[in-house]
Amino acid sequence: MNGICINRCVFCPFHSDRRRLEVSDLSSFFDKAGDRRFSEIVINGGEPTLHPHFAEICAFLKARFKGQALLTLGTNLISLTWKRGRYPALLARILETYDKLEVGCDDEHKNIGALESLAPVFAEAGVDLKINTLPAYCSGQTRKRIEAVGKKFGFAIRRSDVHHFCHSAPAIRHVTARCADRTSVLLFNCNGDGFFCYRQELQQPSFNLHTVTPEDLRYFIDKYDPEPYRFCSHCSAYVAEGPLETFRRKLSRMSRAMREACSLRGVQPAPR
Repeated sequence: MNGICINRCVFCPFHSDRRRLEVSDLSSFFDKAGDRRFSEIVINGGEPTLHPHFAEICAFLKARFKGQALLTLGTNLISLTWKRGRYPALLARILETYDKLEVGCDDEHKNIGALESLAPVFAEAGVDLKINTLPAYCSGQTRKRIEAVGKKFGFAIRRSDVHHFCHSAPAIRHVTARCADRTSVLLFNCNGDGFFCYRQELQQPSFNLHTVTPEDLRYFIDKYDPEPYRFCSHCSAYVAEGPLETFRRKLSRMSRAMREACSLRGVQPAPR
């Protein structure tokens, strides 16, 4: 939603970009997407709680999607420990809006204290919290404190590699097949550029949220079939698409195309 952050983590470029998306941009996107359903909606940054209209973003998501899609917030938690201005009220807003929190925590994020302070609040509220840590940027002491929080409150801990925005990462495989996850996640930069993978962002966006037409957006959601990205061979999360996945994907798209064609002709498609 924004490109401003409290920290300047060496592996992240989202800390000094003043562009941002607004509620009107979210509303426009979902209106253009029509009846397309999304299983999860993630609000991220930068640090999204620094967005001047963060409360309005929460209200929009709660009114339109609560109970219909998993609502997730990516945050470093630091601003939620501040006792001044609008920030004390944001914690209550988060608890009533989001089903899950994803928190990056390591020595670059500098937020282990905030995690330890707020973990009991989220546990008591029944919020699913997942901790993402980068071992390469995590001291032994910080790692032990993270593991203690995870064990005490039952929060999952994921250890990740830095594989996006990294131009110098070594190739770890030869890629010929498309990645199974290449169109399962749609991401937007704070300037509106749309991507289906972090690695793709190193190349060129598929479209821009502010200029894409409803027809083109439906194409990208339903039919877009990109080749492997330039950094697939560097990515630890790459999973090659197998023949069965390829068949299912093509069958699903053919079924959607048939339903749309029947709808245009006023014909009721046969039940599946």
